[in-house]
Amino acid sequence: MVHIDGQRQAAARAALTSGDIDITAFQGVGLMEPFATAQVEHVLSGPIGRVPFLLTEVRLVNQEGYQVFRGALASFATGRGGEAITVVGRDWGLIGNAVARFGSTIERVTLEDPTFEAIFEAYGTDQVEARVVLTTTMLERLRALDTLARGLSFRCAFAGGRILLAFPGMRWRPSWWLVARPLAGWVTDYRQWLETLIRLPARIIEVLALGPASRSGMASPAGPARLLAAAPAPVNVTAAADEPFTGGLSRIVAGVGMALIYIASGTLFGGLAAFFGWMILREEGWSAIVGNAFMPMIALGLLYGIGAVGFGAMRLFTFVRTWRGPLRGLPASGWPGARRRT
Repeated sequence: MVHIDGQRQAAARAALTSGDIDITAFQGVGLMEPFATAQVEHVLSGPIGRVPFLLTEVRLVNQEGYQVFRGALASFATGRGGEAITVVGRDWGLIGNAVARFGSTIERVTLEDPTFEAIFEAYGTDQVEARVVLTTTMLERLRALDTLARGLSFRCAFAGGRILLAFPGMRWRPSWWLVARPLAGWVTDYRQWLETLIRLPARIIEVLALGPASRSGMASPAGPARLLAAAPAPVNVTAAADEPFTGGLSRIVAGVGMALIYIASGTLFGGLAAFFGWMILREEGWSAIVGNAFMPMIALGLLYGIGAVGFGAMRLFTFVRTWRGPLRGLPASGWPGARRRT
């Protein structure tokens, strides 16, 4: 097992773009929104029991410069699976699941295990293959992995001869607020947490009972796991950088906040103009449209209100239309060019 600090950009880039393990494998598999840059903190890589793996703490940024994921990613090349993508994640509730699926036609996979159904949501581009992958044994292993993840809402995808795992919020660095506690009160816990992270790849292989790729499968032990049929866009790998105003809140403010401000402003000033215009017309009649000195200002207020509300609504519609939910990029029935079942 090899540890690479994210500041060693050349080594980190090589580890994240190797033949067996490639950061681009996380593109378009339903684990997170599309990203253009991977800002790396740490990398653990190497084979464990002939299973190539990668575990990295990373911050993923989209083309607009906003963060779409921060936490740990793990990739294991197994050669298992067929032409479909199967995604499993924590049940995010009615609203969360709707946001994740927004704009996607991918089907939800109904599982027979009621206990698993209460915790996770499963989606697949092929219902038959999803049920082949998500056996009762695998469901039990995923539940055990959820315990190992300490409730960090892990997500996983079976795609392209790989098992891909995402652990949002999992970090090497201790939280800044720990400095307010006595040193002896958290150093031991933090040391144990680091040891858990270092042992995590081996524990994942143990819990999921992963083995080397089969020669009769999609990949061989000597060759890399098969990439997706539709090649994902290249990812720029850089060292970690905490840039201000790029988090989720800033993204919401930029995409939704300004639109709501325009709508609120237009409603306020347009509403006031309409109210005073109605009062003048009620007192003076329709002749006030020409004779009242306040009517030009009222007309401007109405025009501003209509324009601001319309502009804000257009921006809000554009934000919703271009929202790339994690599952939106997945096709309904498989990868482009994949052989359909008959």
